[in-house]
Amino acid sequence: MATVSTQSSAGTVGNFVDDPTFEADRQNDCELFPAEEICQFAADDEEAGRRIGKILASLFVYTLIAMSIVTWWTFRVVQP
Repeated sequence: MATVSTQSSAGTVGNFVDDPTFEADRQNDCELFPAEEICQFAADDEEAGRRIGKILASLFVYTLIAMSIVTWWTFRVVQP
C-alpha cells in the first residue's frame, strides 16, 4: 500500500504521484469493502449532509432574527 510522506518537498510529492503502484493500491482498497457497505456509507453520508445543512440553515435564521432584534433595539435606544 502506498504511504503518504509528511515531508513538504516537491520531489517527495512528485515521487508519490508518479508511483505506478499507487493506482493498484487504490483498486485493492476498494476490494476491502463489499458493495452493500459502500452503499450504506453513501446513504449515511447523504443523511449527514442533510443534517448539517439543516443545522446551518437554522443557525442562519437565528442570526437574522438576533440581528433584527439588536438593530431594532439600537434604533429605539439611540433616537431621542
